[in-house]
Order: sequence, then C-alpha cells, then structure tokens
Amino acid sequence: MNPTAIPLRAQLLRVRLPSGRALLIPVADPRHALVHEDADALLEAQLFLSEWLRTQPPSVVARFVANPEARVELVPVALSREDLPRRFRDPVTAGVTCVVLPDGARSWVLVAPLGTVVHVAPGESVAETVGAEVALLIDAWELSPARRLELFPYADSELVHVDLLVERRQGAGAPGERAGDLARAEEKTAALEALRSVATALHDQDAPVSLSHRDDALRMLSALLDGTQRQSVLLTGPSLVGKSVLLRAWIAQRKSEGRAPLVFLTSGAQLLAGMSGLGQWEERLRKLLDAAELLDAVLVFDNLGELLTDRPTGGVNLPAALRPALEEGRVRLVGELRDELVDAAERHHGGFLGNFTRVRLDALSASQTLDALREGIALDARSRPDRPALTPEGAETLVELATRYMAYDAFPGKAFRLLDELRAVVESDRDLSRADAPTLDRELVQRAFSRQSGIPPFILRDDLAMGVEEVTATLQRRLVGQLAAVRAVAQTLGVVKAGMQRGGRPLACLLFVGPTGVGKTELARAAAHLLYGSDERMIRFDMSEYTDLEAADRLIRGTHGAEGLLTRRIREQPFGVLLLDEVEKAHPAVFDLLLQVLGEGRLTDGRGRTAYFHNAIIVMTSNLGATGLRDPVGIAAAPLDLAAHYLRAVERSFRPEFINRLDRVVPFDALGPAEVRAVAAMAVAKLGVRRGLRGSEATLSVSDRALDHLAAQGYSHRYGARAMRRHLEDHLVAPLSRVLDDRLDPGAALSAVRVSLPDEAPETRAPGQRTEETVDGLRFELWSAARRQRAEMAELQGVLAAHRRWVDAAMQLPRVDAIRSQIEHLRAQLSYRSSAAGAASARGEVAALQREHHRLDAHWTALTTLQRELWTLEELALDAAVDRDGARGLRDDARAVRERYEAALAWAILSSVTGRNAAVLMASEIDDTRGVERWLAALDELATARRWTVDAHLQGMVAQREDEWPADRRWGPPRRLRAVLDLLRDEGERDARSVLLLVEGVDAGVLLALEAGVHLWREGSVRSAIELRLLTRSDTIGEKQWSHPSLVPPKPTEFEAHQKRSPARFVLAGERVMVPGGRSVALEGRHPLAIIERVACQHLVALELDEGAPPLEELMEGPLDSAE
Repeated sequence: MNPTAIPLRAQLLRVRLPSGRALLIPVADPRHALVHEDADALLEAQLFLSEWLRTQPPSVVARFVANPEARVELVPVALSREDLPRRFRDPVTAGVTCVVLPDGARSWVLVAPLGTVVHVAPGESVAETVGAEVALLIDAWELSPARRLELFPYADSELVHVDLLVERRQGAGAPGERAGDLARAEEKTAALEALRSVATALHDQDAPVSLSHRDDALRMLSALLDGTQRQSVLLTGPSLVGKSVLLRAWIAQRKSEGRAPLVFLTSGAQLLAGMSGLGQWEERLRKLLDAAELLDAVLVFDNLGELLTDRPTGGVNLPAALRPALEEGRVRLVGELRDELVDAAERHHGGFLGNFTRVRLDALSASQTLDALREGIALDARSRPDRPALTPEGAETLVELATRYMAYDAFPGKAFRLLDELRAVVESDRDLSRADAPTLDRELVQRAFSRQSGIPPFILRDDLAMGVEEVTATLQRRLVGQLAAVRAVAQTLGVVKAGMQRGGRPLACLLFVGPTGVGKTELARAAAHLLYGSDERMIRFDMSEYTDLEAADRLIRGTHGAEGLLTRRIREQPFGVLLLDEVEKAHPAVFDLLLQVLGEGRLTDGRGRTAYFHNAIIVMTSNLGATGLRDPVGIAAAPLDLAAHYLRAVERSFRPEFINRLDRVVPFDALGPAEVRAVAAMAVAKLGVRRGLRGSEATLSVSDRALDHLAAQGYSHRYGARAMRRHLEDHLVAPLSRVLDDRLDPGAALSAVRVSLPDEAPETRAPGQRTEETVDGLRFELWSAARRQRAEMAELQGVLAAHRRWVDAAMQLPRVDAIRSQIEHLRAQLSYRSSAAGAASARGEVAALQREHHRLDAHWTALTTLQRELWTLEELALDAAVDRDGARGLRDDARAVRERYEAALAWAILSSVTGRNAAVLMASEIDDTRGVERWLAALDELATARRWTVDAHLQGMVAQREDEWPADRRWGPPRRLRAVLDLLRDEGERDARSVLLLVEGVDAGVLLALEAGVHLWREGSVRSAIELRLLTRSDTIGEKQWSHPSLVPPKPTEFEAHQKRSPARFVLAGERVMVPGGRSVALEGRHPLAIIERVACQHLVALELDEGAPPLEELMEGPLDSAE
C-alpha cells in the first residue's frame, strides 16, 4: 500500500553545552536523547525521529505531538551529602531543570537530568511534589558526586520544536521494512555528514531577516526553488545589492511555513582544500552531489566567480565537473555573481551558466534604502536591543553619507554596512559601566563617520563653519608668500564645504601654474593635511614619467591584466588630494582620459573596474608661462596681470574642453628676496632636527647676518626655493659635516653649533671645549660637553634600551601572541554573531563572547600601554639633553614601568588557567635549619595584604578533644597560619617539620602553584632548604585523600644534595632570587613572596622559552587532582 505522510511537530529540550555542542532530549521519550554539534543538532534529531517513528505503533507516535502549554521550570530540590564531615553536611538547594506538561487539571513533569517523569495530581504543587519525588530518587539511587552535579540547572536550555514528516504504511513494523528504514536512516545520516564536511548549514541560522522592496525577486526565487523540478538559480547584481539577504529571506519564509529546506553554503576553496592527490577532489565533489541529491539540499556558492577562475595547479575544472549534475536536474544550486564578472564568465563558461535561471537584483534608490533601513532598525530593536539604535534623522544622514561617499557599492547593502561600521566605532568608545546603549542621531553618525573615513567634521556638518580667513591662515603657515594662491584655494574649499560644486565631478579641479620651487606641491600637501588630517592623504604622480603611450596606458588602463596605477590608488584611497605634477609633460592620451575624470569623476581601467573621483580634490601643477615672465619696463608701466599671463599660457598649451573642466587656474608668483630668506630660515630649522645633530643632542643656531648671507647667495629668481635648498646643502650642511669630522675630539659629546660671519663677535657659552673653523665665508663654532655627562647619558640610554628590548621580546612570546590572535578571532566571531544573533540563546552567546573579549582585551591593553610608556621614556632620553637628576628620574620611571609590565605579563600568561583561587600545599623542611618558618612568615604577610585565608595543619600535632579530629592522622587539626607559626617559633631544638596549607583567595592558586619545588636559601654562611609540594588547586582534601602517598612528608637531606637538583627558587637573601632557566629578579632587601608576580613572570617566561618544558596546565596539577 502507498505510504501516508503524517506531518507532526515534536517537542525537545535543547541544552547548549560549553563545548559548543547541544543536548537534545525528546520530551515524549527522553531515552532517545542525542548530543551533536549545535548547528546541526535539530536536523540530526529530525532525521532520526522521522525514521524511528515510521516503525512505531500509533500510540507511540501520538505521544510525540507537541503540548502547546509545555514550559521549562526550575524546581528547587534540597541536596545533602551524608558521607561528608559534619561541617559540610548543610543541604544545598539546586534548581533542577524540568519540563512541565499540563494535562487538564493534572500535570506530567519530565525531570530532565534524571530522565524520569513525575505525575502531579490536581491541586498538588509542582515544586513540592517533584522536589519530594526527586529527593527520594536520589537517596534510592545513591547518586555519585558527578551525577549530583548534573542536577544543577542547565546554563542555557529552552524548549524547541522540530517538524517531522512520518510516513506510515499498513503493516509497518515488519522486520524487513524496519531493516530498510534503518538503512535509509543511515544513508541520510552519512549524506548529512558529507555535506557538513565541506559546507555550512544556512538553514540552522536563526538570525532575523529584513527584506524590503524585493517582493518580485522573492516570488521568482521561491517559484524556482520550491518546484518539484530541480533547477539552479544565478543571482546577479552589483556588490552589496542584497543577493545573500534574498536567499536568507527565502529560507526564513520556508521555515515560517513549516517547510524548512536544507541549504548548505560552500565554495571552490572548501571543495579543493587538502585534495592534492589524483582524483581526490573529484571524489569529494561526487559525494557532495550525491548527498545533495539524496536529501534534496540546495547548494549555495556565494561567490560563483571564485568557482569559475582558472587555478594555478591546472587540471581542476569545477564548472565542467558540476555541469552534468545541473543538466540532468539532479541538484539545486544557487550561485551569486557580481555584474562586472558576468561577461567574462559567459565568455569562458557559457555552457555551464546556461544551466542557471537568472534572477537580477538592481540597486535600490535612496528612498527605498531608507525604508529598508527603517525596517532593519525596527527588527534590531526587537531582536538586538543591546545594540546602538539609529534615530530617523540618523538614518537619513547615514543614507546621505553612503550616497555621497560610498560610490563603489550598491544600495541597500552599503547603507547597512556603513551602519555596522559606525556601530563598531561607537561601541569602541562605549562606557562599559553603562547598561544602556548609545543612540545614533545625526550628530553621532557624522562624528563616527568622520572617525571611520578620515573626513574632517567641518566638511560633513553644516553647523561647523569653515571660514575662508581661517583656512587661509592655516594654509599660510605651511607656505612662504603666495597669499593670492592660498586665498584662491581657500575660496575653492569654501565652495566644497557649502556643497555648491557641480555634482558628479571631483570636489575640485585646480591647476597650479608658476615657476618651479615656489610652493605648488607644498600647498597641495597642506590642503591634504587640512582636509584629511595627514600629508599621506596626498597621492602624487610625476607626469614626466608618463610621456609615451605605453606609460600612459600603464597609468590609466593598466597592462597585462593589471589594474591601472591611477585607478588603483584612487580605489584604495578615495578621500584625498590627487596631485598630477608637471601635467603638461604627459602624453596626449592622458589628457583625453583626464577629460572624463574632470568632467564625470570616474574612470574605467583595462580590467573593467571603475574608479570614482567624486571625493577627491584634483590638483595639477605646471611651469607653463614661467620662462616668458618678465617684469614691465618703462615709465608708468602698468603692473603685470599675473592671472591673465598664466591663463594665456594655459590656453596656448591645452585644449578648450580641458580648460573648461577646471574650477580654477591658480597662479604662483616667483619668490622675492624676503620670501627666500624666510625659506632659508625654515630650512635651517629643519636642519637642526636631522639625526646627526639630534642624536648628539646638539643645538644649531645661525646668526641673522649669516642667514642673510646664505639667502643672498642662494637666491634664484628662476629656480625658487629648490635652489635655496641646494645652496644650503652645499654651503652649510657639507662644510658643517667636514668640521665635525676634523675638529671634534673622538668620544667628545657635541652640545652646540653656531654659524656666523667671521667679523661677528664670538658667542660666550657655558664651560666646555670650544672649536671654530671658517669655511666659504662662514664661521663654525662647536662646543662639546664633558665626557662624564656623555657617558652617563650613554649608560642611561643603554639601560632604557635594555628594558625596551626585553619588553618587545616578551610581546612575541607564544602565549602573548595567542592572546592577540584570540582577540582578533573573538572580534570576528562577535561581528558574525552580532549580525546573525536573534534568539535569546544566541544573544547569550554574544554576551559571553563580549565578556571573554573584554577580559583578554584588558590584558592586551595593559601590556601595550606599558610598552608604549617605555618607548616614550627611551625617546625622551634620546631627544632631550637630560641633566643628572633628570637621568635618574628617567631611570626610576623606566624601572617602575618594567616592574608593572612584568606583573601584567604574568597575569596575561596565567589568564587561561582555571581553578585560580585555591591551593593545597605542603611546606617541608628538608634540612635542620628551620627554613620553613621564614617562608611561612612571608606567606602570612602576603595573605594578610591580599586577604587570603590560610588553614594550616602541623605535622604530628596532637588534636584536642573539641577538635573532632581523627587521632590516627599524621596531620594535626586545622589552625590559622599565624597560630602554627607561633608554635614553630616557640619550640626549642626540634626535628624538621612539615606544614599542610589550605589557601583560598583571589588568584592564590595560580600564584602559589608556581612556587612548588625546592627552595634554596643562602644568607652569608647560613644555608637552608625547604620543599613546597603542590597537592591540588582545590580548597579541600577529601576524606579518602588524607591517606594518599603524596601527603607523606619528605625525609631531610643535606643542603649540597639539593644543589645538584634544579631548584624552583635559589635565594641570595636580600639580593636576588633565581628561577629555572637562569633568570633572576633583584630583591632589594625583600622576600621573594613580596614581589610574587615579578618572580612568577620570570618563571613563566623561562617556561615559554623552554621547548622541552611541560604545558603550564600540567605543571599546575597536583597528585590529588587525579586521585579518587
């Protein structure tokens, strides 16, 4: 008889485990609980239950129908341990996770940890009835401690539903049919494993999806993928148009209808990963296609272009291998392809793409994007209330910014990406102590975008003025003279600020003309610094390098498949100043393409990639008209109209259509004598900070008459400032270098250099060696400092450099680098989870990731902050002349920073260690010098300062009647540490003793665990030895553990016998403590426990550098940790 498919919704209790797996317990039959990877656990349960219920009688199938009133409830149960000492027998109340199933007036309660069901009669309390029943079961079953721990509430549990389609046949349950059902179930499970091995299950992602203005595309995609005939779909459109969102919306729609599809995301890289052998990748692909065919799963390639690219290994043709399965209609495949890749894909793989039905998505308009953004904001408010919200005004501003400044991507995706980036900027500045999330209004959106893009706020915000006079003054500080040119540029920038420039073009197109060396390039650099905060925002091309056609093609179009140089730089840095230097020397082909850049603000290279210049200021420089410039002669001659002169020169050399696209031709005048002197003064000031003088901490001064002399000799009307700089190099820098080599005594510290004319009076300075020499009409006077001061400075710099090198090396340690890598991983996880999280459990995962990121980032920030402080101190010692007191101050500051860094490094390395706050140690004297008293006294001071509690058991101490302590135990009853210490001190001559210490307090376990081992102590002629034995990082010793062999104290031996071993600590009293690996820490009169973090740091660094050392976690395990 034909099978009948019965739709059924079953209830399961899902428990997310710390390992990332999930425990699924069917409420109707907890015996069939399963543990699986969280992402695929529901699908695994669906496959299993569908096949298993096929063979079950109707009464069993009926029990699996979901109860709509079911709920998860924590039932309090009192737990007690009669096998513990009396003081630990107080009952502990645990909330046991239960599923309550109302059935009219009565209820059935599934006690999940025990897998049993309790009946609650009408009128009875669920908590009282279940609590009493569970208590009886615990006593009857005599649960072990581990099983008792399972009764405590699950950290993350919820009721979930799974939709089943149970096929029923007449006479179901025959052995032959059951065997066939089992085989089919195993086959489907194997298929699922094959898909999971090379693909990610998109159907398990529960993140909410917002789709706006895509109804037609969604209907078309649904019609293609929902039909009985298996078809393949190609989603095309520009980048970020929403192709992936459309697919996720289809998945969500199918889920809401109770027809959840199987959708797996994979890529060419995943299919080929590790497949180096002959035929391996073909076999993997065959298994993938067979599995998708069996399960009717949809395979998704979110970057189909990557699948179609030629691979350097050769012999790998994925499209050809996939093509038969598509032509035969065996599988459903969805590919995504950007518009710019479609033509190339059709040329090379037309037959493969012919198997796809295309669904094209066009970019939304700004108004449609605003609607989509509002829907997304409303969805975020419901699913992610902890994220920064976006106000309606902020949404409008965000769309405006994306329209103006993000030309390479399409709406709506670029608006949502910008929103995510701005949220990240805001959250990085968020005060963690505040529970409420900030709100992104118009002002905050503009401020965050300014930080993210580098565009200054006064360009973005209408309420911030940019006065022409203020801009002129700012630019003028970088230039000498050229007030008219500076004012012209300031006025143009004012037009940009007001948004009055013509649309669809660069922000401004300027042509600077004038003689060489008058400040054209420097003004462009100053404008980049003013607008974008850095000189590096100026992109410079020397057009004299592009005078032939081939070079012009390399600049604009690119050659041999490469990107064009100009288009690549603009795509990398769209916000900046583009400087085309000496543009008149470029090949005519360059001007033909510049017409498009200046007119339309875009340019397409040989690879079909378009670069947009809408957010750049284009500055071109030229020397046209400079050579023919002459001052007017004759009586009452009219002054020369500089602008008209250069405009005529430009009109003679450039075509009208090129000139018409310029916003302004800015003329530069030649520098006069006064401007040249100012240039000379600026050049001398820059000379004073060159490395040769700065490194010796010497000052350079040039007298006014000497500066006039240099300016007059270096002045050139034709070559401007460049001639002056060359003259200074030849007549100031070169002679000064020769004088320093010839006149300065070896080893002397140069303190000052003065340049003057020979007839000027020599300068009187502080005592020191003075040397002078006259070269080329200039007198050079040198003063050298005393050698002692130089030696002190060299010593200080050596000390600071040693600190800095040690810290820099420590930042490369494996565990420190692991922290950095884990922070980057967590950031990626948070970015992914934040965009995908929707359910409460997912929000809990994000919160856990945020806590872990905050914990690790605190360690990393502490380390990097202290590292930068050391760098700053070293720079201070290099850059400034420091007197003796100042040198001592820098030395003390550096030592303090180093000590703080060592403590921070210890905590960073120990950050991954669990069980931090307790330890049980045995402190034993292994000679007759009573050395344990000294160590216990230091521990008592440390415990008092850190508020640790220490219980001590003295070896051989007789218990009193009130102690209730076993008389046959070798260890006495618990006492406070100070009381035991007093007992030891009051004893006269005695044998070596041991003390058992139970320490509890913040980080006590990890710090004291590193102290384990032999401690050798030497103070003058007195030598002593003790042994510290770590037994466990717990705060108790079990009743049976008291007889463990590790609690037997060691026998005393001679000091020399211990010297042959590798001690954990070798202490030269008051001077230094040495740790394994030959590292040491200065004590300066203190006990090693007083600086326990610094000692631990050196120990941990030695372990990190020792390749043969056991893992840190293993070193911190005691014998009682593995004892029964």
